[in-house]
Amino acid sequence: WQNIYGGTNADFLCAADKTIDGGFVMAGISYSDSSGNKTNNLTGYGKCIWVIKIDSLGQIVWQRDLVPLNQFYHLQVYNIKSFNDGSFYVTGQNDYWVDDFGYGDAVQYQFKLDSIGNTIWSNEFYSHYNTWDEYFDDVNHKELLDTTQNGELLYGYSISAAPLVSVGSEVGIAKLDSVGNINSQFGIHGFKYDGLECVSHTKDGGCFLGITSNSNISSSKSQGTFGDYDYWIVKLDSLNNIEWDKTIGGSGIDNLESIKQTSDG
Repeated sequence: WQNIYGGTNADFLCAADKTIDGGFVMAGISYSDSSGNKTNNLTGYGKCIWVIKIDSLGQIVWQRDLVPLNQFYHLQVYNIKSFNDGSFYVTGQNDYWVDDFGYGDAVQYQFKLDSIGNTIWSNEFYSHYNTWDEYFDDVNHKELLDTTQNGELLYGYSISAAPLVSVGSEVGIAKLDSVGNINSQFGIHGFKYDGLECVSHTKDGGCFLGITSNSNISSSKSQGTFGDYDYWIVKLDSLNNIEWDKTIGGSGIDNLESIKQTSDG
């Protein structure tokens, strides 16, 4: 089957995930009022986060318009994830000041939805960044989700800084409790480009950060690059301390995509 979802204005699909009932959930940015198969009008901002749940045949089960507490320059969706309890997490960024060179400030937002799309909680936290895409790759802002064994949400992100300052990018991890409060937050960086590609919890309560990096040795990174871009694996303990890190790669470009702990540890 195939289906089209949208209204009479622009609607951009940004992320999707399979759900436990065999359907799918999708999230993106909508500029449409009620039209086409979009049922809700916009609420004054001229755009919204549009979340759609469809069944295994592509039919709409429910849809929701989400609006962050503050909506500014540029609203973006980065991830939507379905969890085994039927809930969903939507994450993204809301830029509220950007100059001509791409420097600015942003709000990182999260929504937790129940199985029928009602908002259980939402929160926001602020960051300073630069989106100089000509210098960095186009994954400057990437957020990834996983859950720890005690139910905390692991929220990973990477944010680029200016290419001419001492810190090239920051890779961060935040642990959120069951109601969206930040239990802990931690950041590491090299001096060039460090893009978080994947995050995964470990059996001991810590986590792996999987990073594509071309940074040399720094306060956070114990090994330099072998080529252009390499895998940079960072193991954190349950208190966000670095237990070890490894750089893996060859003489060319090596982009990390996924990391998981195996049964033997």
